[in-house]
Amino acid sequence: MAIKTRRDFSNYQKQMILDNARVLFEETGYEKTNIKSIAKACSFGPANLYNYFSSKEEILFEILKQEAEQLVKSLNEVENSNDLNAEQKLRAIIKGVADFSIGRKRRTRLLYMKYTVDLTPEHRKYINKIRDAQDECIRGIIRKGMKNGEFAKMDETFATYAFYTMMLRTRVWFAVDDKATQDKYTEFKCDYIMAAMKNCKTSK
Repeated sequence: MAIKTRRDFSNYQKQMILDNARVLFEETGYEKTNIKSIAKACSFGPANLYNYFSSKEEILFEILKQEAEQLVKSLNEVENSNDLNAEQKLRAIIKGVADFSIGRKRRTRLLYMKYTVDLTPEHRKYINKIRDAQDECIRGIIRKGMKNGEFAKMDETFATYAFYTMMLRTRVWFAVDDKATQDKYTEFKCDYIMAAMKNCKTSK
C-alpha cells in the first residue's frame, strides 16, 4: 500500500491492527487476547491503538464485518454471472469458500467460529444481516436450479442450510499445507454436493 496522505497512513495503521488482532484471536483466543497484546503485536502502545478503536469488541466486529462483506461480495459476483448455470455457480461458490476458509486466503476463518457471541447485540445484528444476504444468494441459485431442472425438487431453505453446513464445517477439522490436497478434497466435495442436489428425495 502506497502511503501518500494522512488518511492513507490512518487506514494502514487501522488495517495493521485488524490483521494482528485476527492472528491473536485465532492463535490465543478472543478471551485471552487483550488490547495490550494487540498493541504489542503492532509495535506501539495501547494508547495509540485507542486512536483507532474504542475496544477489543470493536476490533472483533470490524474483522468479522470485513470477512462477511468480502464473502457476500464474492457470492453475489457468482450469482450475477450470466455465463454459468446453477450447478456451475454452486461449484464456483464451494471452491471460493474453501479457498477463503481453509486455503491460502483464510479470510473467513473467524466469521463462522463462536466469536459472534462476543459482539454487542447491535453488532451481532449487523453481521447476521449480512449472513441473511448470503443465505438468500445461495437460496436463489438453488431455486433457479430447481426451476431449470438441474436440481431435484426440495425445500430450498433446508437445502440452503445443508449446503452451508457441508461447506463451512470443513474448516473446523480440515488442515492442509499442500494446495493440491485442498483442490482434490474440494473437487470431491463439489461432486458429492451436486450428486445430493440432483438426486435428493424428501419424505412427504
